[in-house]
Amino acid sequence: MRFEFDPETGLMKRMSGMRYRGREETKTPYHGEYSKWRMAHGIKAPHHPVAAWEDQEQPYAILEIEGTEYNVDVSEKIP
Repeated sequence: MRFEFDPETGLMKRMSGMRYRGREETKTPYHGEYSKWRMAHGIKAPHHPVAAWEDQEQPYAILEIEGTEYNVDVSEKIP
């Protein structure tokens, strides 16, 4: 994994590495980009992550996070 940070803010702006895509036998290079950082429960978190495979022109995920919760008890949801 490689992490890149904005020198002015100190916030992570990009992460890249290798991961399996689907059921392929070899890993493929990909990256994630992070923006629109906001405070959520005292923690600064990105609210616009984008993920893309390096060999494709378009991202495979463009997210807009509406809210963030931490340390939520999900034990009732686990079978």
